[in-house]
Amino acid sequence: MFSIGEIGKKRSVPIFWLAVCGLFLAVGTGTSAWAAEELKKDERIVHKEMTGQVVWVGKRAISVEYGQTANESLEMLLPFDSKTLKLGRIKSLSELKRGDTVRVQYSQTLKRTGEDDAESVANTVATTVALVRQAPADAPTQSSELMSGP
Repeated sequence: MFSIGEIGKKRSVPIFWLAVCGLFLAVGTGTSAWAAEELKKDERIVHKEMTGQVVWVGKRAISVEYGQTANESLEMLLPFDSKTLKLGRIKSLSELKRGDTVRVQYSQTLKRTGEDDAESVANTVATTVALVRQAPADAPTQSSELMSGP
């Protein structure tokens, strides 16, 4: 006959392995299902970085002016998830003001259009915003520019 300790050991081993196998199945199935929902067959994600001056900061997006030359500049509106956005050299986005130089890392989901392997941007999301340099003290703020006329 078995003692009480031996019965407990023999039952706990199969239960342990069943639990481990179940965990692997649950994680494996959940991960592949998540990946299939996130990224479709004709999509891919690219990670990019840009440096520019803050134009505007909102609750769900930041607008950055970049590529300035004497005659032109470009502006990009980058939406973000405030729960997952990483910050560098600032504690809150509210610390940023117009004219501050920032480095923004972002992800773009590119979707193949089917013609000549051309791709179009399906989604853009900022992942990191880091302060590079504060704007000069005499730089105009958003409110003063909004108040002044052309």
